[in-house]
Amino acid sequence: MLKIYTSILLVYNRSDYLFVILNNLEEKIQRELLLKESYNISEKSVKRIHFIENTFKFVLKNFV
Repeated sequence: MLKIYTSILLVYNRSDYLFVILNNLEEKIQRELLLKESYNISEKSVKRIHFIENTFKFVLKNFV
């Protein structure tokens, strides 16, 4: 059940929830669920999305 939940969190880029789960599980379970990798992927996606949003806002504000 936890594997499905963490997969859903990854799809929806919820690195905040993945981080909480990552910090509250034993190392063995973290490795089985690939939680560190999932967190890193999700965090990179979130950062890209924020960068794109900020760039778009900047362009709209200054050039339109």
